[in-house]
Amino acid sequence: MKKHNFVILFVLLSSLMPLSGKATKFSTVKNSSTTIANVLNKKGDKQPSGDTKPNKADKNKSKFTGEFTTDFTAKNGLIYVNAELNGKPASFVLDSGLGSDLILNSNSKLLEDLKESDVCISGMGSGKCRQIETSWVSTFNWKGIMVSDVDVVAMPLSNLGGNDNFAGIIGFNMFKNYQLTFDYQHHNLKVSTNKNLEKEIKENGKLLSTIPFEMKEHMPVFDVEINGKTYKMGLDTGASVNVINIKYFDGFTNSLTKIQEVSMKGFGGESKVKRGSIKETRIGGLTYDNMDYNFENASLNNLNKEYKYGIDGLIGYDFLKKYITVVDFNSKEIRIYEGSKN
Repeated sequence: MKKHNFVILFVLLSSLMPLSGKATKFSTVKNSSTTIANVLNKKGDKQPSGDTKPNKADKNKSKFTGEFTTDFTAKNGLIYVNAELNGKPASFVLDSGLGSDLILNSNSKLLEDLKESDVCISGMGSGKCRQIETSWVSTFNWKGIMVSDVDVVAMPLSNLGGNDNFAGIIGFNMFKNYQLTFDYQHHNLKVSTNKNLEKEIKENGKLLSTIPFEMKEHMPVFDVEINGKTYKMGLDTGASVNVINIKYFDGFTNSLTKIQEVSMKGFGGESKVKRGSIKETRIGGLTYDNMDYNFENASLNNLNKEYKYGIDGLIGYDFLKKYITVVDFNSKEIRIYEGSKN
């Protein structure tokens, strides 16, 4: 079988194995940076911006109001946006599956004062323990969404690709109070604080569907129908291919095509999983034809155990790219638009 590499960014980060440090005892990583930040935050240290709980970093965030539209680049199913890091142009992956502010790419030349911690981390497919680092961020500015004067967790992220200015990942906590409008046709992303359906329809065409979701931690969870059965799926903008639990694989064999073995990348290595294209997926009454799914259970079981998500899988790139899609975290709904005919 032909082998392919696909990046599941949420899996890449959430599948991290336990950290080991001198000062803290704990069992498993709950989400890529929350535990990392807590471990690094020894008494008297500056608080890394990865912590999802109220902390000093929250005081150093700007309160953005209004809206902005920015271009994005889609590469291997990931969304890259431009921002400024310490006053310099930088590229970041946008990942709603990362329940933190930022994680920086320790391979980037844009980082300042990169310091080694006494914490190391091992990941999927890796027997080695890699050192976690931190970098002091004087300013981070994404079109007015800002963080300043914080220590931020850094780790090697070169396997995500990007360009020479790839500096890290923007996580859920940076945009959790906004709504995001994804327009893959024009490679535009709108970030807004205000819901205005009349304006949305004027800009995005006919409203095709409104999909309510439940927020579980930083994960929007909603119903998806496949072969007449309903599954609980989490939305993850960092999933370059959809993921569903391997336990359902045998039940899908009659509707699966292009079945093959693929490599799913994780921090420190890869794992082999089955992949296939499901003929028809129904979401919010709309049909999404021939969406690709990776079948696995390790990372999904870990997420359900740690967060009590109760999800059967993750939906990402294939879902977001078909229509203009608004993810409204305040209203807890996804709105699907046909697209403007102008």
